[in-house]
Amino acid sequence: MTSMSGDFGHRYTRLMACGAMLLVATSCGAPDEGRAAREPSVGPIEPLTSTLNLLLPLDQYMLSLSDYRRLAEARRILVRRCMQRLGIDYKAQARPGTGLQTRNERRYGITDQGEARQFGYRKPQPPTAETPPDSAQDPKMFALLFGKSATRYTSRPVPAGGCVGEAHRGLATGRSAGVEDVAQPLAMKSWSMSAADSRVRQVFATWSACMKRAGFDYPTPLEVLQDRELRAESSPAQRATAVADTACKREHNVVSVWAAVEAAYQSALIEENRSALDLQRQANATRLRLAAAVLIKNR
Repeated sequence: MTSMSGDFGHRYTRLMACGAMLLVATSCGAPDEGRAAREPSVGPIEPLTSTLNLLLPLDQYMLSLSDYRRLAEARRILVRRCMQRLGIDYKAQARPGTGLQTRNERRYGITDQGEARQFGYRKPQPPTAETPPDSAQDPKMFALLFGKSATRYTSRPVPAGGCVGEAHRGLATGRSAGVEDVAQPLAMKSWSMSAADSRVRQVFATWSACMKRAGFDYPTPLEVLQDRELRAESSPAQRATAVADTACKREHNVVSVWAAVEAAYQSALIEENRSALDLQRQANATRLRLAAAVLIKNR
């Protein structure tokens, strides 16, 4: 067998980047300044001091971070099996994690004062072992992984879409195979709508005044995350800003209001898209069931 190690693409990192507030403000777009004609009503708002275990209405239609990790591991196993069938010992390396424990942990920026004091805005990253160069860049291996210009290899047929395509099909059968992801775009939309909501803008203003008293001039928490100096390596200035940020959020109930408002927007979006969301939830359940079977068989 030919020895090979490498990586193959999946959407986990991209989705999580847009779920984390640190990247939402820069990668997923700034909030729409045009406020909705009718802002949804919000009931009593309970104080929220941590977003680690925060659940929003659309979360029930999306995979959790642990779900994504299980699916990624199952895909790596299926790709490896396929490549072995072609006579290649392929070890797909795992992509580095985002450092997030849950989907909504940084949805509204940093909230943990302990992390702010220690790391500033930099999310502590899990340690990663050094990996060898990605041999998937080899044109021949790339062709086998993705089915580009390769139909046979050493007399063995290459599956349509290569081994990555075969792995993808192995985790999606029947109606789940063609189901579109609608929950994640809706979650991005609800974040943008909530950030433009008058009630959220009001707590942004109180947060800004609080920050100014602490010596930091930012109109909203969004601008903090677009400050290039604060996106660099952790520094005393970054940590001081992050500590003030978390303190002002807590003092003025910013995250509580923002989460409650976004939950109201998400509930309305669910009512408008319930059929498509129900299909996605069923497809997710199918994918997780198939992934579990792969993982059990690989033990």
